[in-house]
Amino acid sequence: MSPRPAGKPDPAFLVEGLSKSFANTLALADVDLTIDRGEIRGLAGPNGSGKSTLVKIMSGYHHADRVRRLSIGGRDLADGFRPSDIQAAGVGFVHQDLALVDQSSIEDNLAFGPRGFARSFAGRIDWKAHRRRVGEALERVNLHVDPQLPVAALAPAEKTLVAIARALSQFDHAHLLVLDEPTARLPHADVDLLLGRLKQIAEAGTAILYITHRMNELFALSDRITVFKDGRNVATLPASETSVEELTRMMTGEPQTSRQPSEERRHAGDTVVSLRGLSTDRLHDVSLTVAGGEILALTGVIGSGAEDCGDVIYGLKTPLGGEIVLDGRAHSAMTIPSARAAGVAYLPPERTRAGFADSTVAENVVIADFAPVTRGLAVDARAVLRDAWSVVRGMGVVPADPTRNLRALSGGNQQKVLFGKWLRVSPRLMILNEPTYGVDVVSRRELFAGIQRARDSGMAVLWVTTDLEEAVAIADRIGVFFRGRLKTIRPASEVTASDLNRAATGL
Repeated sequence: MSPRPAGKPDPAFLVEGLSKSFANTLALADVDLTIDRGEIRGLAGPNGSGKSTLVKIMSGYHHADRVRRLSIGGRDLADGFRPSDIQAAGVGFVHQDLALVDQSSIEDNLAFGPRGFARSFAGRIDWKAHRRRVGEALERVNLHVDPQLPVAALAPAEKTLVAIARALSQFDHAHLLVLDEPTARLPHADVDLLLGRLKQIAEAGTAILYITHRMNELFALSDRITVFKDGRNVATLPASETSVEELTRMMTGEPQTSRQPSEERRHAGDTVVSLRGLSTDRLHDVSLTVAGGEILALTGVIGSGAEDCGDVIYGLKTPLGGEIVLDGRAHSAMTIPSARAAGVAYLPPERTRAGFADSTVAENVVIADFAPVTRGLAVDARAVLRDAWSVVRGMGVVPADPTRNLRALSGGNQQKVLFGKWLRVSPRLMILNEPTYGVDVVSRRELFAGIQRARDSGMAVLWVTTDLEEAVAIADRIGVFFRGRLKTIRPASEVTASDLNRAATGL
């Protein structure tokens, strides 16, 4: 390695020649990555590109097969370094699962880490020192709340800030903070708050590695963006000198195509489902309709009640009042069997709820309806593979192997299988609850194409999402919820993400 220019400080983090394989699959191939002090580095790439493997090696979940050099804050770690050595050198992690205990106080949650509670020489908890440490940690993220509050009382962005404060509090000085999809479940307004706090942390000297599938966040936050593809670092570019289209081309090998204006969309057909005066523990007197051949997106901050609409229609939640009308038949409540019989399909946000991770792709495809692959009392194995191959090819699942376990696929490819499973049975109504959660830009495009094809074939689509930009780009109409009430339903062509955010936050 060439020496650093005179007067330039050592980087916050440097790795050279990092490689990792799993069986015969090369996950990381001779990766180099250098992050400067106080820099916010975005990391982009499709599912399976190696981003998660890099983070898991950094956090000690995996061991690298080879690494030529790893340096933190200018101090090289010796060969055979342990995972604890990386964290002790000043690298903190905040994962998608924040690992907070909702029933415990903020103060206690900050002690649930390697550093633990502050202790006296006698080994007892030094509450005065601990509370001073907690106050300093919350101040570093500019979070002004009572440390005695239970985490459950906090807003989503505040919970994320508590997790960040805990990660930073493990060190006198954190050289690098690694954030893996920290906004995946945050409402739009909370995302802006979090990004602002992260910039303040970087300005104080801590470098940030920011991993997300949301391109708008990468450009709003990052100084530079690194692109991974097929386990390799293919480019690092200043955010100000690149674009979404260029990054997409690097990840896919082809330019991104944008959604065309709404005049190209089909006219909606007959009403498939209506909610009339629906109330739950969170919803108040909600009425709406979804027609065949349209995508109705419902959005709002987490807890606004938008997700209750889909849950009630599919029988996952019992309403307190009102009725659900499916194909002209009124119901005071639904069950899952009655919803299925009426032609309703439901894709939840957690893939573990929608599929069987340890079963094959083929088994996950046919489980929604065995009738087409049953001959007498037996399941026809050839028919199972035939239907599975149809879904795998139609949805662009990679690898194209219906005999592989669902767990072995990346998150985006798992979601394509589960979405294709429901398309196979041609439902009248498809309910999608955060279908792009944790899904990379390439798989999102393929999912969107599938959703649009379903809409164009006459299917009704009810799409619950907190991603306002996606709602504007894909939906035909958009409904916004605020504190359990449906504030407005507008054609997507008449609103912007900013308009939706204002309605969702009561402005």
